[in-house]
Amino acid sequence: DIIKAAIYLDMSSLYEFMCTNFFTQHKYLH
Repeated sequence: DIIKAAIYLDMSSLYEFMCTNFFTQHKYLH
């Protein structure tokens, strides 16, 4: 399924973005 693949890529990229954002915020806080 192309739609499933697109959704999966969106979710993984969003997850990665949130993780990096969280880690950078964590780094700045401490």
